[in-house]
Amino acid sequence: MIWGDKKYVLPSLLPELAGKMDLIYIDPPFDTGADFSFQVQIEDEQFTKEPSIIEQKAYRDTWGRGLDSYLQWFSDAATTLHALLDEEGGNGPTPRAGGSPYLGRG
Repeated sequence: MIWGDKKYVLPSLLPELAGKMDLIYIDPPFDTGADFSFQVQIEDEQFTKEPSIIEQKAYRDTWGRGLDSYLQWFSDAATTLHALLDEEGGNGPTPRAGGSPYLGRG
């Protein structure tokens, strides 16, 4: 697993890994417009706790710059990801709503 900005991380992988990867799994933002929270299950306890004003969301899946901008952003990443795959390799985004109908499956 690699954590970082795709703009810098993906090109840095090309010299060593181009054409050598069997599978690439990605979970990019999909512009679902939803906020996602982290919930913890506490065994044998039943209660509901509303988030306080200082609690933050785990992440927001919003793009905010329009579909064309989103698709260009994803296309740039997909081009580099494809260069990393070997001949039989595959990739694909996690299926979600939002922009994902435009992304296709690898």
